[in-house]
Amino acid sequence: MKDIAAVRANVSQEDALRQFAGGIAGRIAYAIFGPLKTLAQVYVPFELFEVRITNNGTEQLSVVGLEAVNGVMDLFHFEMKSLERQRVQVPTRNHLKPVLDKSLGSRIVQDKVRRALYGKAFWTLRRCSIAVKPLDEILYVPYWLGFRGRGPQARISAIDAVRRQFEGAKLRQLVTHHLSRNAIPA
Repeated sequence: MKDIAAVRANVSQEDALRQFAGGIAGRIAYAIFGPLKTLAQVYVPFELFEVRITNNGTEQLSVVGLEAVNGVMDLFHFEMKSLERQRVQVPTRNHLKPVLDKSLGSRIVQDKVRRALYGKAFWTLRRCSIAVKPLDEILYVPYWLGFRGRGPQARISAIDAVRRQFEGAKLRQLVTHHLSRNAIPA
């Protein structure tokens, strides 16, 4: 088992179970996809980048994480002041391997930040520049996976164990691909 640097989870296993199985959403998921069979925690690697945005002479500095497997998930924003307090060492085998090329990662971050800026503040941008610097650090983000279904097939649902929200198809596809690639042959 390997120790990894991870963001401290805010959702316990009991909280995840309540979130997957409780309420109207849990009853609807049960009716459509079947009962919740099991829960598992998985850690997804995020490469950290410092992003400096200059707009009309005003500078904004932030730290973002890019999912380091294939770069398709949304950026994860970290509070610089609390980043050290959020970091924990976790012994686990349930983590994906970071394989994304660092130079490609920088370009992806720049494109995602540019798209976000243009999408929400296009009319206020003046002499805008975006500088991205890799911090050469991988930080793993915990997710709870819920496996539900009837019979031999299972459907995966996921909860971000830091932000307490359900994740969508990008994470499900990432995990499904990882599981199928690492499956033990029958």
